[in-house]
Amino acid sequence: VEDIRYLDGRNLNRELVARLAACRWIDQTHNLVILGKSSVGKSYLAQALVNAACRRDYTARYFRLDDLANQLAVYHRQDAQRLTFLTGLHTCDLLVLHRVPWSTLVADIVAIVRGRGRPVIFETDDLVFAPELHDQIAYLDTLPADAARRFRSDLLLQAETFTHCDCVLTTTKFLADAAIARGIPAYVQRNAFSAGMIAAAEEAYAARLARLASPPPASDQPFVLGYFSGTGSHNRDFAVVAPVLVELMARYPQLWLHLSGHLEIGGRLLAFQPRIRRAPFV
Repeated sequence: VEDIRYLDGRNLNRELVARLAACRWIDQTHNLVILGKSSVGKSYLAQALVNAACRRDYTARYFRLDDLANQLAVYHRQDAQRLTFLTGLHTCDLLVLHRVPWSTLVADIVAIVRGRGRPVIFETDDLVFAPELHDQIAYLDTLPADAARRFRSDLLLQAETFTHCDCVLTTTKFLADAAIARGIPAYVQRNAFSAGMIAAAEEAYAARLARLASPPPASDQPFVLGYFSGTGSHNRDFAVVAPVLVELMARYPQLWLHLSGHLEIGGRLLAFQPRIRRAPFV
């Protein structure tokens, strides 16, 4: 936790993090949920608190959803390894489950944790606990029919896990209010920038200052607009601004468009392909 950066706009409370690192919440059997968008440092914060717990001689287990799902998939109800796995949970003072869909084994885990007087926390940065909205998730547009059905099924199971938790940790007041409206206490840990993102921004800002100190560029010098997408789910968003981009590129021949990540372009934008740069998702 000593390496956490408390930067403006990150909305991290230094005093709160210090209290959590003291691990009294474990002694008091409180749950902790950490919510935020992808790549903002939720896993880092969770691992930092697990590290703090281990330094204070607590035992801790940390599971990512994919690793836990793979491990659970190989266990049968009467499997001896399954019993060993569940027995191991009895020795833990802290258990973190990151985006885990409901199953009979997860139900057993929750029962064990509750039986030991420990809290169960649901962590999410999306409205996955509202099944009536699942069809509005743009990511489904990018999946084959079978994969989309599996994705919907997994979301329903995550929503079921939500109902069995003591509280929710999320990234926005909107999500927190939605959880509270469904009868689950909720806490907000807002999104933040990673150290790598901040370093890149500082480098870009320094380059901008250097350009501003130079003579003004010629009016025909290329001007670049960028759009960066982490998943194909942003195709819907990009389609909203595409007509405006077409108009701008037609009006200003010095305008270039830089597209990075998972994006599909078509229609009238194809006429400007010589001035459209593409870069893969990194």
